[in-house]
Amino acid sequence: MILDEKLEDKAQTPAATTTSDSRWIAVERIIASRNFAKSGRLSAFLSYVVQCAIEDRTEGVSEQQIGIHVFGRTPGYNPADDNIVRTSARQLRQRLALYYQEEGSSDTLRVEIPRGGYIPAFHTSGSQLVESVAIPPPVTEPQSDAADVPISPARVSRTWLNGLLLLLLGAALCLGIERGISLYRMRSSVTDPLWRELFSGSQTTMFVPGDAGLNLFNNEAHSSTHLALRDYIGGGWIYSPAAKSPGFAGGPVAARRYVSISDLELASDLKGLARFSRSRYRIKFPRGLAAEDFRDANAILAGSPVYNPWVEMFDAHLNFHIMYNGEGDSTMYVVNREPVGDEPSTYKVEPARQGFGYIALTDNLEGDGKVLLIEGTSHLGVDAAISFLFNDGKMAPIISKAKVRNKPLSNFEVLIEANFLKGNSGESTVLATRFYPK
Repeated sequence: MILDEKLEDKAQTPAATTTSDSRWIAVERIIASRNFAKSGRLSAFLSYVVQCAIEDRTEGVSEQQIGIHVFGRTPGYNPADDNIVRTSARQLRQRLALYYQEEGSSDTLRVEIPRGGYIPAFHTSGSQLVESVAIPPPVTEPQSDAADVPISPARVSRTWLNGLLLLLLGAALCLGIERGISLYRMRSSVTDPLWRELFSGSQTTMFVPGDAGLNLFNNEAHSSTHLALRDYIGGGWIYSPAAKSPGFAGGPVAARRYVSISDLELASDLKGLARFSRSRYRIKFPRGLAAEDFRDANAILAGSPVYNPWVEMFDAHLNFHIMYNGEGDSTMYVVNREPVGDEPSTYKVEPARQGFGYIALTDNLEGDGKVLLIEGTSHLGVDAAISFLFNDGKMAPIISKAKVRNKPLSNFEVLIEANFLKGNSGESTVLATRFYPK
């Protein structure tokens, strides 16, 4: 395990007080599981942050310190130019969720890496945050030397009734505590008002990833414009020469369902939300949908029009729109339909250096539900938008401006510029916003 050798000159192995701690024992069980056994990097990440937390060295649980002591980055490196810690943290959260669904489903003490930071949290399966788990000693009743005395039926009845009342009172108290803790945990997320809009009432919430196979088709066809929704639904493109190209071995694009890794990670991240409702959550591939599906449901759509033509149904009345450059140029740009102040009417992409991410909250077709659009000028742009969306610090100003007391969250748009480094999205900044109060 990689340790912080420079913070307080710690030893190469955890202290005895650490290894005997129930939190460390829980971590050892996790990293020995089959989900972690083949991932030394994620095991080292988890071990390092937990050891720092147990030894009260939270100054070591920063993005830069993790990069140095877990991933071997040089001291003074700039995390804004290298997102390995953020990417690995997302993978670690997903791997932990999988572990607790499978091998660790019966674990009493659970470890969590909350979004927006790296300091681990520990809670029992009932959800209460704890510092450590201690088993109380058994309670013994004092022994009486007196001879057995017959107990009257009335006393038995009163004893049984008192026990029942105590049981009901205890259950109500536990329920109240659990509900209070649950509400506390939900309020702790800055973006909770947004997810409340999307996972609310009895409506179904659909997650629709982008159709990466469609993007492959566009590249093969050397298309200078994205396929319109009407043509996508019609399906005629499936029979074009480009869709049957030798580049798609084993059959036409129509036979394949490709999605990007960013969309897979997003689908997993949604399941970790406090407001997530498994019973009403559906994942729908875009080729199997019809306009009717969006009438009375909430929806989360990932991908630009090139990847996910269904966004076309909702962006007509929004300000920002992602398009191909055209004339054989497969790069993209963002149209700013109504510039404000010094804003440009278009935002041009420099593919090797930067791109754009886009987040918008709007109404569904009937106006009784919400649709969240998560787009980008490339998969890296989409990845930047997803990272921005799950970063409480960056989303706080957006939610604050969209939130009006005692009213639903206002619709909004956020255009983000993301710098690219070595094939990854780096630091992102907000270029422009729009808010639509009720």
